[in-house]
Amino acid sequence: MVSKISHSPRLKGKLISAARKYILSVLVKGVKHGQLRVVEGDGRAKIRHVLAQLRVKAGDRILEIGSGWSGLAIEAARKFGCTVDTVTLSCAQKVLGEARIKAAGLESSVTVHLLDYRCLPRCFEKAFD
Repeated sequence: MVSKISHSPRLKGKLISAARKYILSVLVKGVKHGQLRVVEGDGRAKIRHVLAQLRVKAGDRILEIGSGWSGLAIEAARKFGCTVDTVTLSCAQKVLGEARIKAAGLESSVTVHLLDYRCLPRCFEKAFD
């Protein structure tokens, strides 16, 4: 599906299922489609499992597209020692994410950007592991 940036807020509501299932899409060099498994259980355990499968390590810089409530960004910074830039289209998610990041004491490790992933700044090019 091809969409214009102006369509993004409307499409977001249509693409989220009524059951509010969460889908983690990851594009990683060297990881083939189907290699990442979703595990049952609490959300943090799932996030840690995915981050471990991706072999993230201290010092890695991660770009997360679709912040949600910043759970993945917080876990990557807290448990793995990563620096995370995360982008969202939602003002509410940015505000709550920043509050959760501050409460976790991770303001120097996680930054939430309010922007469309198709409009990433030039300084992001080749800046992530």
